[in-house]
Amino acid sequence: MTTFGTEGELDTRRIEEFWRWFSGIARDLSMEPENKDLLQKLDSKVRSLHPAIAWEIGPGERDTWQLVISPDLDPDLLPVTEAIISHAPTISGWEFHAARQPKDWNNEFEMERNGGSVSIDARDWKYVLLRYPDGNVEILLHGDNAKHLSKEERWQAASIFLQGILGEKPLLDKHLSFDLSDKIEENLRDKLKPISLLPQAFGFRSESHSRSQNPQ
Repeated sequence: MTTFGTEGELDTRRIEEFWRWFSGIARDLSMEPENKDLLQKLDSKVRSLHPAIAWEIGPGERDTWQLVISPDLDPDLLPVTEAIISHAPTISGWEFHAARQPKDWNNEFEMERNGGSVSIDARDWKYVLLRYPDGNVEILLHGDNAKHLSKEERWQAASIFLQGILGEKPLLDKHLSFDLSDKIEENLRDKLKPISLLPQAFGFRSESHSRSQNPQ
């Protein structure tokens, strides 16, 4: 049995039981990925491993399907999800990941809002990537359609989008922050770049800026 922080203990035996259960339903789930009964059971099984982790299934990168056991943007939970995935068996047609993977999408998505959902079109968003001398990195997302979103909704939209285009792991870096706004400081306007360039730019090859001064 291995202890992970104050959230409790991750029982290796329970992990192995989870994977035995998943091996038994993987074929049925791949044939009926929207089967509510199977999805509810999967949710219960994952949360029994740790109540704060998340999961998702979808098309795989190498295999037909993937199951992601996610730390849900909590860097302290990445060792938990990695431990779970380390016990994953080989299952035909399935691949497994300890964090959300970049998606093959068109930068359009939906997110929950007031008990319903709202559609977000990020195809025309732009970004500025700032790197500071203290090692911190900031991604400023700009979208005219963000003005109808609350502060919390802008953060949610930004997190969904960035996980979709970059994957979850880069966002677990405690030195990384991000924001979405419909406004941009005048001195940053000439640094705005098309959002399609963000994956290539995420090697942090951006100008260094001092927090004590406005970025050049």
